[in-house]
Amino acid sequence: MRPIRAITRTAIARTAVTCAVVISVGAAMSTTAHAGTPDGEVQRQVATQIAAHGGTQTGPGEITYRNGAVKLIIPSARQAATCPGGWYCFFQYSNYRGRMLQFQDCGGDQFLGDYGFRNYTTSWQNHTGHTVEVFDEDVQPWKLLWTEHPTTEAVSVGTEADNRADFFTTYCA
Repeated sequence: MRPIRAITRTAIARTAVTCAVVISVGAAMSTTAHAGTPDGEVQRQVATQIAAHGGTQTGPGEITYRNGAVKLIIPSARQAATCPGGWYCFFQYSNYRGRMLQFQDCGGDQFLGDYGFRNYTTSWQNHTGHTVEVFDEDVQPWKLLWTEHPTTEAVSVGTEADNRADFFTTYCA
């Protein structure tokens, strides 16, 4: 039979190893849990956007308008926004990077300035059956910049249309 002192030292050593493993796993899980939360810069942009244009924050870097029919996604520097199926999306930068403004409804005109996106579109994706015509209203007569046919996209709108989109009209499929 081993002395109690030896058993106690062994039990303490095993407990210490177990605690170290639990702490390591807990720290890893904590890091993973926070990976989906907005970093400070993204949250600052969200707060600025809501103060200027309303909307409701519905997720990390996500602001929703018009009962969910419109969403503005502000990705962190580590992430990229992706336009989901059933939506058409406008991107701040070429190659579908930067802030993304997404819509799923159709019919009528919508003004990008209502969402702080006037003159901020450089690329787009249309994952719907709708046709979208995008206009520049800073010139007279208004100028049709591009037409988004169903299930099409453009990595860049080109220099003539870059950062000139003011509003669009959507025609239902």
